[in-house]
Amino acid sequence: GEDTLSLHDALPIYLAFLKNKAEKALKAAAEAGAVIVLKGYDTVIASPQGDLIINANAPATLATAGTGDILAGLMVGLLARGIPPFQAAAAGVWIHGQAASRKGIGLIAEDMLGEIPAVLQFLCALHESKGPCEQS
Repeated sequence: GEDTLSLHDALPIYLAFLKNKAEKALKAAAEAGAVIVLKGYDTVIASPQGDLIINANAPATLATAGTGDILAGLMVGLLARGIPPFQAAAAGVWIHGQAASRKGIGLIAEDMLGEIPAVLQFLCALHESKGPCEQS
């Protein structure tokens, strides 16, 4: 199966010649055989099959210690629910950005824990037109 890796934009030197984050993420995903998440204001999610998502809802307040751990936990939690790796990474990144945006300036990583349930409730409300969200 696929793995999911989260890397900062400081990729190994062999990727340095590539022009942009999308190219870097796609190359890394293909070589690693894993979903790659390159964090930033324009977080890039790439799959080994060449799928690519650029998420633009990450506020600058996410540039603080521990927020990457929160993102990793979100992605792993979604994987544990059976969501495929690429979709789990993309959803985790979006939820992460929304939770940070809700808190605003002065964000520390542990603040996000209180915001994630509200983001999930918002998503659940959007989904309710298709049926109730599962609670477990």
